[in-house]
Amino acid sequence: MTFKVGNIITGTHGADRRYAWTTTEMKKGEVIEVRVSGMIQVKVLEHVNEHPIGRKYTVSPRFFKLTNDARNNVFKVGDKITGLPSSDERYGYTTTEMTVGEVTKVIDSEKIEIKVVEHKSPMYEGRVVDVHSKYFALVDEKELNEFDVGDIVQGLQNHNHVFVDQDMTKGEVVEVIDEEFVKVKVLDYKRGVFRHTPVIVNVYTVRSEYLAIKPETPQPVTMDAKDVKAGQIIQHRSFGWKGEVIENGSGITGAFRVKKESGDEWLTFPENMILIEDAKEPVKEEETAFAFGVGDTIKDKTDGHVGVIVRIDYADENTPYRIERDNGLQEWIRQKDAVLVSRKDDEEVEEETEDVDLFAKTISLKRITEEPAPIPDPKREVTVEQDGFKMTMTFEQLLHLQKQGMTQAQ
Repeated sequence: MTFKVGNIITGTHGADRRYAWTTTEMKKGEVIEVRVSGMIQVKVLEHVNEHPIGRKYTVSPRFFKLTNDARNNVFKVGDKITGLPSSDERYGYTTTEMTVGEVTKVIDSEKIEIKVVEHKSPMYEGRVVDVHSKYFALVDEKELNEFDVGDIVQGLQNHNHVFVDQDMTKGEVVEVIDEEFVKVKVLDYKRGVFRHTPVIVNVYTVRSEYLAIKPETPQPVTMDAKDVKAGQIIQHRSFGWKGEVIENGSGITGAFRVKKESGDEWLTFPENMILIEDAKEPVKEEETAFAFGVGDTIKDKTDGHVGVIVRIDYADENTPYRIERDNGLQEWIRQKDAVLVSRKDDEEVEEETEDVDLFAKTISLKRITEEPAPIPDPKREVTVEQDGFKMTMTFEQLLHLQKQGMTQAQ
Protein backbone atom coordinates (compact mmCIF):
# COMPACT_ATOMS: atom_id res chain seq x y z
CA MET A 1 0.00 0.00 0.00
CA THR A 2 1.17 3.51 -0.74
CA PHE A 3 1.00 6.16 1.97
CA LYS A 4 1.52 9.91 2.03
CA VAL A 5 2.83 12.27 4.67
CA GLY A 6 0.21 12.80 7.36
CA ASN A 7 -1.42 9.39 7.07
CA ILE A 8 -2.26 7.67 10.36
CA ILE A 9 -1.38 3.98 10.20
CA THR A 10 -1.10 0.84 12.29
CA GLY A 11 0.79 -2.41 11.88
CA THR A 12 -0.57 -5.60 10.32
CA HIS A 13 0.16 -9.13 11.56
CA GLY A 14 3.11 -9.13 9.15
CA ALA A 15 4.60 -6.26 11.15
CA ASP A 16 4.38 -8.39 14.31
CA ARG A 17 6.80 -10.87 12.74
CA ARG A 18 9.16 -8.24 11.34
CA TYR A 19 9.36 -5.35 13.79
CA ALA A 20 9.68 -4.88 17.54
CA TRP A 21 7.64 -1.71 18.17
CA THR A 22 5.80 -0.73 14.98
CA THR A 23 3.41 -3.68 15.22
CA THR A 24 -0.31 -4.20 15.84
CA GLU A 25 0.39 -2.79 19.32
CA MET A 26 1.07 0.58 17.68
CA LYS A 27 -2.51 1.83 17.57
CA LYS A 28 -1.61 5.01 15.74
CA GLY A 29 1.53 6.10 13.93
CA GLU A 30 1.93 9.16 11.73
CA VAL A 31 3.76 8.98 8.40
CA ILE A 32 6.23 11.88 8.54
CA GLU A 33 8.36 11.05 5.47
CA VAL A 34 7.95 9.03 2.26
CA ARG A 35 11.34 8.24 0.71
CA VAL A 36 12.19 7.70 -2.94
CA SER A 37 13.14 4.11 -2.10
CA GLY A 38 9.54 3.49 -1.03
CA MET A 39 10.35 3.21 2.67
CA ILE A 40 8.42 5.42 5.10
CA GLN A 41 9.34 7.04 8.40
CA VAL A 42 6.73 6.69 11.13
CA LYS A 43 6.31 8.56 14.40
CA VAL A 44 4.54 6.52 17.06
CA LEU A 45 1.52 8.40 18.46
CA GLU A 46 -0.34 5.72 20.43
CA HIS A 47 1.03 2.39 21.64
CA VAL A 48 0.23 -0.30 24.19
CA ASN A 49 3.66 0.41 25.73
CA GLU A 50 4.87 3.90 26.65
CA HIS A 51 8.51 3.36 25.55
CA PRO A 52 8.14 3.87 21.76
CA ILE A 53 5.65 6.76 21.93
CA GLY A 54 7.18 9.79 20.20
CA ARG A 55 9.99 7.76 18.64
CA LYS A 56 10.58 7.56 14.87
CA TYR A 57 11.16 4.37 12.88
CA THR A 58 11.91 3.69 9.20
CA VAL A 59 9.80 0.79 7.94
CA SER A 60 8.42 -0.87 4.81
CA PRO A 61 4.84 0.21 3.99
CA ARG A 62 3.82 -3.32 3.01
CA PHE A 63 3.38 -4.26 6.68
CA PHE A 64 0.99 -1.39 7.56
CA LYS A 65 -2.53 -0.19 6.88
CA LEU A 66 -4.51 3.00 7.32
CA THR A 67 -6.47 3.44 10.50
CA ASN A 68 -10.04 4.70 10.47
CA ASP A 69 -8.79 8.16 11.41
CA ALA A 70 -10.25 11.31 9.92
CA ARG A 71 -6.72 12.53 9.17
CA ASN A 72 -6.42 9.77 6.57
CA ASN A 73 -9.21 11.22 4.49
CA VAL A 74 -8.11 12.81 1.23
CA PHE A 75 -10.28 15.84 1.97
CA LYS A 76 -10.48 18.43 4.73
CA VAL A 77 -13.22 20.75 5.90
CA GLY A 78 -13.75 23.58 3.43
CA ASP A 79 -12.58 21.70 0.31
CA LYS A 80 -14.59 22.32 -2.85
CA ILE A 81 -15.33 19.04 -4.63
CA THR A 82 -17.29 17.54 -7.51
CA GLY A 83 -18.32 14.03 -8.43
CA LEU A 84 -16.16 11.63 -10.43
CA PRO A 85 -17.80 9.51 -13.18
CA SER A 86 -17.98 6.63 -10.69
CA SER A 87 -20.31 8.72 -8.49
CA ASP A 88 -22.98 8.61 -11.21
CA GLU A 89 -23.45 4.88 -10.55
CA ARG A 90 -23.28 5.20 -6.76
CA TYR A 91 -25.41 8.26 -5.94
CA GLY A 92 -28.55 10.00 -7.09
CA TYR A 93 -27.61 13.71 -7.12
CA THR A 94 -24.07 14.04 -5.62
CA THR A 95 -22.75 13.12 -9.06
CA THR A 96 -20.95 14.80 -11.93
CA GLU A 97 -23.98 17.11 -12.13
CA MET A 98 -22.97 18.54 -8.73
CA THR A 99 -20.48 21.07 -10.07
CA VAL A 100 -19.48 22.35 -6.62
CA GLY A 101 -19.88 20.73 -3.23
CA GLU A 102 -18.29 21.81 0.04
CA VAL A 103 -16.85 19.46 2.67
CA THR A 104 -18.49 20.40 5.98
CA LYS A 105 -17.20 17.51 8.11
CA VAL A 106 -14.62 14.72 7.87
CA ILE A 107 -16.26 11.69 9.47
CA ASP A 108 -13.44 9.14 9.21
CA SER A 109 -10.80 7.94 6.77
CA GLU A 110 -13.37 7.08 4.08
CA LYS A 111 -16.49 9.19 4.61
CA ILE A 112 -17.21 12.92 4.56
CA GLU A 113 -20.22 15.18 5.02
CA ILE A 114 -20.82 17.57 2.13
CA LYS A 115 -23.15 20.44 1.28
CA VAL A 116 -24.33 20.81 -2.31
CA VAL A 117 -23.37 24.35 -3.36
CA GLU A 118 -23.91 24.31 -7.14
CA HIS A 119 -25.88 21.76 -9.13
CA LYS A 120 -27.34 21.52 -12.61
CA SER A 121 -30.66 20.94 -10.85
CA PRO A 122 -30.98 23.86 -8.36
CA MET A 123 -33.50 21.88 -6.29
CA TYR A 124 -30.59 19.96 -4.74
CA GLU A 125 -28.54 22.98 -3.73
CA GLY A 126 -28.19 23.42 0.04
CA ARG A 127 -28.70 19.76 0.85
CA VAL A 128 -26.26 18.10 3.29
CA VAL A 129 -25.42 14.41 2.91
CA ASP A 130 -22.79 11.83 3.93
CA VAL A 131 -20.78 10.27 1.07
CA HIS A 132 -17.66 8.19 0.42
CA SER A 133 -14.57 10.24 -0.47
CA LYS A 134 -13.34 7.93 -3.22
CA TYR A 135 -16.15 9.02 -5.56
CA PHE A 136 -15.13 12.70 -5.50
CA ALA A 137 -12.27 14.99 -6.49
CA LEU A 138 -11.25 18.55 -5.81
CA VAL A 139 -12.80 20.91 -8.33
CA ASP A 140 -9.41 22.39 -9.33
CA GLU A 141 -7.62 19.02 -9.58
CA LYS A 142 -10.19 16.76 -11.17
CA GLU A 143 -8.49 16.53 -14.55
CA LEU A 144 -4.91 17.01 -13.40
CA ASN A 145 -2.13 14.45 -13.44
CA GLU A 146 1.27 15.30 -11.96
CA PHE A 147 3.11 13.93 -15.03
CA ASP A 148 3.31 15.11 -18.63
CA VAL A 149 4.20 13.23 -21.79
CA GLY A 150 7.97 13.11 -22.14
CA ASP A 151 8.74 13.16 -18.40
CA ILE A 152 11.64 10.91 -17.37
CA VAL A 153 10.60 8.96 -14.28
CA GLN A 154 11.75 6.21 -11.93
CA GLY A 155 9.66 3.58 -10.20
CA LEU A 156 8.69 3.55 -6.53
CA GLN A 157 7.92 0.51 -4.41
CA ASN A 158 4.92 -1.15 -6.04
CA HIS A 159 3.54 -4.58 -5.17
CA ASN A 160 0.78 -4.34 -7.75
CA HIS A 161 2.97 -4.33 -10.85
CA VAL A 162 5.57 -6.80 -12.09
CA PHE A 163 7.97 -4.41 -13.79
CA VAL A 164 7.13 -0.77 -13.08
CA ASP A 165 8.38 -0.82 -9.51
CA GLN A 166 11.45 0.28 -7.55
CA ASP A 167 13.70 -1.69 -9.94
CA MET A 168 12.75 0.46 -12.91
CA THR A 169 15.55 3.03 -12.72
CA LYS A 170 14.47 4.98 -15.81
CA GLY A 171 11.27 5.27 -17.82
CA GLU A 172 9.51 7.76 -20.10
CA VAL A 173 5.87 8.86 -19.86
CA VAL A 174 4.40 8.29 -23.33
CA GLU A 175 0.73 8.92 -22.55
CA VAL A 176 -1.33 10.50 -19.76
CA ILE A 177 -4.54 8.47 -19.57
CA ASP A 178 -6.39 10.36 -16.82
CA GLU A 179 -5.77 11.87 -13.38
CA GLU A 180 -4.63 8.49 -12.02
CA PHE A 181 -2.97 6.51 -14.80
CA VAL A 182 -0.15 6.99 -17.29
CA LYS A 183 1.65 4.79 -19.80
CA VAL A 184 5.38 4.36 -19.24
CA LYS A 185 8.08 3.04 -21.59
CA VAL A 186 10.80 1.19 -19.65
CA LEU A 187 14.27 2.52 -20.53
CA ASP A 188 16.43 1.01 -17.80
CA TYR A 189 15.83 -1.75 -15.25
CA LYS A 190 17.80 -3.59 -12.57
CA ARG A 191 18.18 -7.21 -13.59
CA GLY A 192 17.93 -9.29 -10.42
CA VAL A 193 18.77 -13.01 -10.45
CA PHE A 194 15.34 -14.03 -9.19
CA ARG A 195 13.30 -11.46 -11.10
CA HIS A 196 11.73 -11.43 -14.53
CA THR A 197 13.57 -9.09 -16.85
CA PRO A 198 11.27 -6.98 -19.06
CA VAL A 199 12.16 -6.18 -22.63
CA ILE A 200 13.47 -2.63 -22.58
CA VAL A 201 11.15 -0.13 -24.37
CA ASN A 202 8.05 -2.17 -23.44
CA VAL A 203 5.13 0.10 -22.49
CA TYR A 204 3.08 -0.46 -19.33
CA THR A 205 0.04 1.23 -17.77
CA VAL A 206 0.64 2.22 -14.16
CA ARG A 207 -0.78 4.47 -11.46
CA SER A 208 0.96 7.84 -11.17
CA GLU A 209 1.46 7.32 -7.43
CA TYR A 210 4.06 4.62 -8.17
CA LEU A 211 6.30 7.01 -10.12
CA ALA A 212 8.60 9.91 -9.35
CA ILE A 213 10.47 12.36 -11.55
CA LYS A 214 14.00 11.03 -12.01
CA PRO A 215 16.59 13.57 -10.79
CA GLU A 216 18.99 14.76 -13.42
CA THR A 217 22.50 13.42 -12.95
CA PRO A 218 25.61 15.03 -14.49
CA GLN A 219 27.24 13.11 -17.29
CA PRO A 220 30.50 11.44 -16.17
CA VAL A 221 33.71 13.04 -17.39
CA THR A 222 36.59 10.74 -18.33
CA MET A 223 39.86 12.19 -17.07
CA ASP A 224 43.34 12.61 -18.53
CA ALA A 225 46.49 12.77 -16.39
CA LYS A 226 46.79 16.52 -17.01
CA ASP A 227 43.27 17.07 -15.66
CA VAL A 228 43.78 15.22 -12.39
CA LYS A 229 44.56 17.36 -9.35
CA ALA A 230 44.40 17.09 -5.59
CA GLY A 231 41.00 17.72 -4.04
CA GLN A 232 38.90 16.31 -6.88
CA ILE A 233 36.16 13.81 -6.03
CA ILE A 234 36.27 10.87 -8.43
CA GLN A 235 34.50 7.56 -8.92
CA HIS A 236 36.28 4.38 -9.97
CA ARG A 237 34.95 3.31 -13.33
CA SER A 238 35.04 -0.44 -12.60
CA PHE A 239 34.49 -0.79 -8.85
CA GLY A 240 32.17 2.16 -8.32
CA TRP A 241 33.71 3.50 -5.07
CA LYS A 242 34.21 7.25 -4.63
CA GLY A 243 37.18 9.09 -3.17
CA GLU A 244 39.29 12.25 -3.12
CA VAL A 245 42.48 12.63 -5.13
CA ILE A 246 45.34 13.24 -2.71
CA GLU A 247 48.56 13.25 -4.72
CA ASN A 248 50.66 11.51 -7.35
CA GLY A 249 51.40 7.94 -6.38
CA SER A 250 54.99 7.09 -5.50
CA GLY A 251 56.73 4.31 -7.37
CA ILE A 252 54.04 3.81 -10.04
CA THR A 253 54.29 6.15 -13.01
CA GLY A 254 51.02 7.81 -13.94
CA ALA A 255 49.06 6.56 -10.92
CA PHE A 256 47.37 8.82 -8.39
CA ARG A 257 46.72 8.26 -4.71
CA VAL A 258 43.02 8.45 -3.79
CA LYS A 259 41.48 8.50 -0.31
CA LYS A 260 38.28 6.44 -0.45
CA GLU A 261 35.12 7.26 1.52
CA SER A 262 36.00 4.37 3.85
CA GLY A 263 39.29 6.12 4.74
CA ASP A 264 41.47 3.59 2.88
CA GLU A 265 43.90 4.77 0.22
CA TRP A 266 44.14 3.42 -3.30
CA LEU A 267 46.44 3.93 -6.28
CA THR A 268 44.61 4.23 -9.59
CA PHE A 269 45.14 5.57 -13.09
CA PRO A 270 43.30 8.48 -14.79
CA GLU A 271 41.61 6.19 -17.32
CA ASN A 272 39.84 4.48 -14.39
CA MET A 273 38.57 7.77 -12.97
CA ILE A 274 35.24 9.51 -13.55
CA LEU A 275 35.12 13.11 -12.30
CA ILE A 276 32.27 13.65 -9.83
CA GLU A 277 33.21 17.00 -8.32
CA ASP A 278 36.04 19.37 -9.10
CA ALA A 279 38.50 20.50 -6.44
CA LYS A 280 37.28 23.21 -4.09
CA GLU A 281 39.22 26.30 -3.15
CA PRO A 282 41.43 25.51 -0.15
CA VAL A 283 40.12 26.71 3.18
CA LYS A 284 42.42 29.06 5.02
CA GLU A 285 43.87 27.41 8.05
CA GLU A 286 42.96 30.27 10.38
CA GLU A 287 39.31 30.03 9.30
CA THR A 288 38.94 26.45 10.52
CA ALA A 289 38.37 24.93 13.92
CA PHE A 290 41.27 22.50 13.59
CA ALA A 291 43.74 22.63 16.45
CA PHE A 292 46.91 22.05 14.41
CA GLY A 293 48.33 23.29 11.13
CA VAL A 294 50.61 22.12 8.36
CA GLY A 295 54.18 21.87 9.65
CA ASP A 296 53.19 21.13 13.26
CA THR A 297 54.56 17.95 14.80
CA ILE A 298 51.92 15.74 16.41
CA LYS A 299 51.67 12.29 17.96
CA ASP A 300 48.96 9.66 17.59
CA LYS A 301 48.11 8.76 21.18
CA THR A 302 46.70 5.39 20.12
CA ASP A 303 49.93 3.96 18.65
CA GLY A 304 52.58 6.57 19.58
CA HIS A 305 53.50 7.42 15.98
CA VAL A 306 55.04 10.91 15.64
CA GLY A 307 55.24 12.93 12.46
CA VAL A 308 54.97 16.32 10.79
CA ILE A 309 51.61 17.37 9.34
CA VAL A 310 52.00 17.58 5.57
CA ARG A 311 48.33 17.96 4.66
CA ILE A 312 44.96 18.74 6.28
CA ASP A 313 41.69 17.45 4.85
CA TYR A 314 39.38 20.29 5.91
CA ALA A 315 36.34 18.39 4.63
CA ASP A 316 36.95 15.51 7.05
CA GLU A 317 36.49 16.60 10.65
CA ASN A 318 37.15 13.09 11.97
CA THR A 319 40.45 12.17 10.27
CA PRO A 320 41.91 15.43 8.95
CA TYR A 321 45.66 15.17 9.57
CA ARG A 322 48.12 13.46 7.22
CA ILE A 323 51.57 13.16 8.80
CA GLU A 324 54.95 12.08 7.51
CA ARG A 325 57.05 10.08 9.94
CA ASP A 326 60.83 10.04 10.18
CA ASN A 327 60.98 6.85 8.09
CA GLY A 328 59.18 8.60 5.22
CA LEU A 329 55.88 6.75 5.64
CA GLN A 330 52.68 8.78 5.66
CA GLU A 331 49.43 8.09 7.47
CA TRP A 332 46.18 9.76 8.52
CA ILE A 333 45.46 10.63 12.16
CA ARG A 334 42.07 11.28 13.69
CA GLN A 335 41.61 14.67 15.30
CA LYS A 336 40.61 13.21 18.66
CA ASP A 337 43.80 11.09 18.76
CA ALA A 338 46.23 13.90 17.83
CA VAL A 339 48.51 15.32 20.53
CA LEU A 340 50.75 18.34 19.89
CA VAL A 341 54.49 17.76 20.11
CA SER A 342 55.71 21.09 18.73
CA ARG A 343 54.52 23.95 16.56
CA LYS A 344 55.93 24.69 13.15
CA ASP A 345 57.32 28.07 14.19
CA ASP A 346 58.69 26.97 17.59
CA GLU A 347 62.48 27.64 17.89
CA GLU A 348 64.77 25.72 20.16
CA VAL A 349 65.77 28.03 23.02
CA GLU A 350 69.35 27.70 24.15
CA GLU A 351 70.03 28.29 27.82
CA GLU A 352 72.58 31.03 28.44
CA THR A 353 75.70 29.70 30.16
CA GLU A 354 78.76 31.32 31.55
CA ASP A 355 81.59 31.28 29.02
CA VAL A 356 84.30 29.24 30.74
CA ASP A 357 87.80 28.92 29.33
CA LEU A 358 88.94 25.42 30.24
CA PHE A 359 92.55 26.42 29.76
CA ALA A 360 92.57 29.69 31.74
CA LYS A 361 92.57 27.93 35.08
CA THR A 362 92.50 24.57 36.77
CA ILE A 363 88.90 23.31 37.01
CA SER A 364 87.22 20.29 38.48
CA LEU A 365 86.16 17.53 36.08
CA LYS A 366 83.09 17.13 38.28
CA ARG A 367 82.19 20.74 37.48
CA ILE A 368 82.54 20.01 33.77
CA THR A 369 80.01 17.23 34.18
CA GLU A 370 77.44 19.32 36.05
CA GLU A 371 77.90 22.67 34.26
CA PRO A 372 78.95 22.00 30.69
CA ALA A 373 80.78 24.80 28.94
CA PRO A 374 81.73 25.23 25.30
CA ILE A 375 83.96 22.29 24.31
CA PRO A 376 87.27 23.19 22.59
CA ASP A 377 88.98 21.36 19.77
CA PRO A 378 89.20 17.71 20.95
CA LYS A 379 92.73 17.44 19.46
CA ARG A 380 94.09 20.37 21.48
CA GLU A 381 96.69 19.36 24.07
CA VAL A 382 96.12 19.89 27.80
CA THR A 383 98.22 19.22 30.93
CA VAL A 384 96.75 16.75 33.41
CA GLU A 385 97.77 16.45 37.09
CA GLN A 386 97.04 13.27 39.07
CA ASP A 387 98.51 12.49 42.53
CA GLY A 388 101.35 14.95 41.97
CA PHE A 389 102.15 13.61 38.49
CA LYS A 390 101.63 15.66 35.35
CA MET A 391 101.15 14.45 31.81
CA THR A 392 100.19 15.97 28.44
CA MET A 393 97.32 14.60 26.40
CA THR A 394 94.54 15.75 24.06
CA PHE A 395 91.28 17.07 25.42
CA GLU A 396 89.54 14.04 23.92
CA GLN A 397 91.78 11.74 25.99
CA LEU A 398 91.11 13.86 29.08
CA LEU A 399 87.37 13.30 28.83
CA HIS A 400 87.98 9.60 28.44
CA LEU A 401 90.08 9.49 31.62
CA GLN A 402 87.32 11.19 33.59
CA LYS A 403 85.80 7.82 34.33
CA GLN A 404 89.10 6.64 35.85
CA GLY A 405 89.23 9.18 38.75
CA MET A 406 91.05 12.13 37.18
CA THR A 407 90.27 15.24 39.29
CA GLN A 408 92.20 18.23 37.91
CA ALA A 409 93.46 19.58 34.65
CA GLN A 410 95.20 22.79 33.68
